[in-house]
Amino acid sequence: MMNRLIQRKRDGYACQDHPDVVFVFVRFYDSLDYAKKNEPKHKLARLVLHEKKKISRKQRKERKNRMKKVRGIKKAVLKLLAKSKIL
Repeated sequence: MMNRLIQRKRDGYACQDHPDVVFVFVRFYDSLDYAKKNEPKHKLARLVLHEKKKISRKQRKERKNRMKKVRGIKKAVLKLLAKSKIL
């Protein structure tokens, strides 16, 4: 099945090497640029197409504790501020 709107083909098959049946789904993209744009980052990291930025444990904990002190829309604003400082 080729979907022109999302520019990818999804293929699925059953792998019966084990006693349990395992279903595998594969995505074929038209271009590498489109795959980089739309594929989840953890899947790109497996293919060494995306590098996760290392944030120290202390920074993550401080951010978590700052987030606990606010509620609602202010939380989203705090996330944006934290992201801009880290990047």
